[in-house]
Amino acid sequence: MSWLYRRIGPLRFASSEFTRTGWNDHDQHGGPPSALLAHVIQHAELPVPMHMSRITVSLMRPVPIADLEVTTRVVRAGRRVAVVEAGLVPDGSDDPVATAQAQLIRTEEIPLDELPRREFMVPGAPTDHPEAQDSSRWADGSITRFHRNAVEKRSVDGGWERLGPGQAWFRMTADLVEGEPHEPTSEFIAIADMANGLSSVLDGAEWVWVNPDLTVAFSRPPTGEWMGMEAVADPQTHGVGLVHATAFDQDGTFGHVLQSQLLTHLP
Repeated sequence: MSWLYRRIGPLRFASSEFTRTGWNDHDQHGGPPSALLAHVIQHAELPVPMHMSRITVSLMRPVPIADLEVTTRVVRAGRRVAVVEAGLVPDGSDDPVATAQAQLIRTEEIPLDELPRREFMVPGAPTDHPEAQDSSRWADGSITRFHRNAVEKRSVDGGWERLGPGQAWFRMTADLVEGEPHEPTSEFIAIADMANGLSSVLDGAEWVWVNPDLTVAFSRPPTGEWMGMEAVADPQTHGVGLVHATAFDQDGTFGHVLQSQLLTHLP
């Protein structure tokens, strides 16, 4: 099976071509490094079992397809709430190109089965929908790229090919870290970065919208291979926008995604 990263040291990872972005041929898509940071954070030593309730990733500079070192720091290690930070440093550099801060909350079984919950219509099984065809604006298929070759996508409403909100199912087809157990939470963070392209309000022939960050909040861990998003973009006239997505699996909603957008008009 293909993989995004191979562990070559305790916190050192080799990057594969399956991490490649659609913007150029030498940098990584925002999803894989975000997921790698989450993966390391989830394995931080904490006093009790904890659930990642929120993670915010800042993509400060392009992440090269290179060997990467992950630095970690436990900011707070309480028995009810913990905060862990991580950074991603490529070979030949002393400065991180991406950082993450996560909040984790202790887990405990409590009797809340009868609470009212917001209705959300899960859009059927992923197999009920055709596989999505990526728009050519996200780069052609002549070279391996994360969004084309490491993720299977099934559009519910054709969101990639029309303006407006978008809804789709996703499944990782490459290991996040070669030979290591699957972690749906970390894998969803890789997928979540695609909310920025799932909902397009501006014409891609005239505009570019890049997200310099990614925030995911989880009410529970996702389950199963397939995970979905319903995304809505909100660009504004001062050159900044926001994307919000509701995250779901076949058991219902499990979280929300927020991404800032840097809007640029093409000449």
